[in-house]
Amino acid sequence: MKEVYNSIPSKVSSLRHAMNLFLVDRMKKAGWKDISPSHGGIIYALLNNELLTMKEIAESVKRDPSTVTTLVNKLVKLGYAEYIKNPTDMRSKYVRLTEQGRSLNKSFSSISDMLINTIVDGIPDEEIDAIIITIEKMRRNVLGSLNE
Repeated sequence: MKEVYNSIPSKVSSLRHAMNLFLVDRMKKAGWKDISPSHGGIIYALLNNELLTMKEIAESVKRDPSTVTTLVNKLVKLGYAEYIKNPTDMRSKYVRLTEQGRSLNKSFSSISDMLINTIVDGIPDEEIDAIIITIEKMRRNVLGSLNE
């Protein structure tokens, strides 16, 4: 194995950290005081779906259900989301964005676009395509090794 391969986890982690810093900065500038980047996937899922169960949100954002519950509870507490009773299954409830939550759509889309444009700036499309394919293969390798 090449020595440079040892830096892959560090490089991926460093990129994730840099993206998180970018998001925190832009969210602060947009006036989002109490929301963190970890809420982004949940907000995105709810902006694209009127109602979702906690299980559906957890699957969508690829996070542990207990983590999603904590994040959604904060969105509810801040008035961005609300729980709706599931009329067909009393054991579960739906989550939906409130009007205040839906009002995030414009700045959410703008911040997301800025992040993507910043990430790909100056990198040829062919390299971006190769990165996406490679990252997905790496993700599958790691997840596949969990069953061994």
